[in-house]
Amino acid sequence: MRIAMQPTRRPPMYPAPRTARPVTFPAPVRGWVTNTNLSAPVDQAALVLDNWIPGQTGIKVRGGCAKYATLPSACTAMWIYESGPNEKLFAATGTAIYNITTVANPASAPAADVSSLTGGDWSFVQFETSGGDFLVGVNGTDTPREYDGTSWSTSTMSHGGLTTSTLSHVWAFKERLFFIQGGTMNFYYLPAGAKTGSLSQFSLAGVFGKGGGLLFGGTWSLDAGDGVDDLCVIVSTLGEVAVYKGDNPNSANTWALVGRYEIAKPLGKHAIERAGGELLVATVEGVVPISEAVSKDRAALSLSAISRAIEPDWAVAVNERSGLPWSMLKVAEKNLMFVGTPSPSASVEKACYLVNLETGAWARYTGAPWEIRAQAALLGVHYTGTGTGVIYQTDIGGSDDGLIYVAKYAGHFSPLGTNAAIKSCNLVRANFRATHAFIAQVSGSVDYSVAFPSAPSSVANSAEDTWDTGLWDTALWDAAAASLSVTSNWQSIAKAGFVFAPQVQITSGITPKPDAELISFDVQYETGAVVV
Repeated sequence: MRIAMQPTRRPPMYPAPRTARPVTFPAPVRGWVTNTNLSAPVDQAALVLDNWIPGQTGIKVRGGCAKYATLPSACTAMWIYESGPNEKLFAATGTAIYNITTVANPASAPAADVSSLTGGDWSFVQFETSGGDFLVGVNGTDTPREYDGTSWSTSTMSHGGLTTSTLSHVWAFKERLFFIQGGTMNFYYLPAGAKTGSLSQFSLAGVFGKGGGLLFGGTWSLDAGDGVDDLCVIVSTLGEVAVYKGDNPNSANTWALVGRYEIAKPLGKHAIERAGGELLVATVEGVVPISEAVSKDRAALSLSAISRAIEPDWAVAVNERSGLPWSMLKVAEKNLMFVGTPSPSASVEKACYLVNLETGAWARYTGAPWEIRAQAALLGVHYTGTGTGVIYQTDIGGSDDGLIYVAKYAGHFSPLGTNAAIKSCNLVRANFRATHAFIAQVSGSVDYSVAFPSAPSSVANSAEDTWDTGLWDTALWDAAAASLSVTSNWQSIAKAGFVFAPQVQITSGITPKPDAELISFDVQYETGAVVV
């Protein structure tokens, strides 16, 4: 007898459960980096970094700004005088010079120290003589001025046939004052140790061949200080550079041309700064060290620019803002250098660039105080002068003169393991440490398109704030705990795409200066099937 075989029963097939995977994005301590392929993300870098300060351990929300003084019209120049305990801060408009060391009413213009001027693009240098410390300044349209620590006077420099009001830039080199005559290839110089007297002329017409005129001069040192290896650098409006060694242009035995080089067109006579012994120049192609101009061909200089990381954004800013002179200022006490990028119209966003001098990380500040027409630092305090005539003190409080500002961070896009599969990002959290209250909005963008949601509100104003174990967007931090380390709660997010970028926004509009420091950003995601 045959027995029919029963079919074998197979257990039901269920798809394997998807497992959430975690990934951590460290804070972008390498700063703002936009010169790379989007599909090759830069670790610890940001595509957007507005109103953050990149540091060595994380990024901090910048401090606010307060109105310090008001001028009758646009600020055109700022400078300082320091001689022992005598410290002064000055600002200029197109018609006057103002002492703004102390201001009775920040909303009202003080009386002018010097008036009836016809230009405001001043260049000043402090120079020590046997008679004391003096400021000596020129602006290309008015008779040169000097300041002795107490009062202003007209300079008595002279040279046969020279109208001294045409002198447009001044610098000190080897105990001697040098001056550029605007619109020409001539510079002039005084005897060693003198601030007035008979000027001598030196022409670079046979050295430079592209035309234009001389723009500025400065000192480039092969070490970090002033010494026998210092070289005199003179730059034209079209980027030709002459480097001289020696101390007296009056004699071939004491003055010699080291070389002639080329850089891109400079962005103004105030767009220079010394960092150690290096002389940095802001050009249409970035911030170029003079040492690189000496060793590299003009075509390769952009690759050596210290602003290389933000080259695409630098090019956009130059295209929008090069109609006004830029400025650079190092604030050593903060280890930051600010690049003023003035806005020519209301349609161009008010912003400036900054770089951490220790790490080389870049960021951007936005808001009215950062429409920099001029800037100065006195005793480690940074001041900015704007096109509206308002002088701001920066890094003070938690608002921009009563107005809120938003710190925005977007990281580089990450494939989270593979570019081929869609990832579903479900949970995110940002990890901070701080001592003042703040509201952090965490989000994300996918597929190479940065899109921020509406910025969060500022935390309620208070002198001191406390942290409770609440949810994000309601959490407060404890001001009594120094450098409190806290990890946020996970927050739900619905983002799906091939690549993901973390985002954080913090709005500040409070009395205390914010100190929220982003340490890292965590994501939990699930990987879907490969799409073909």
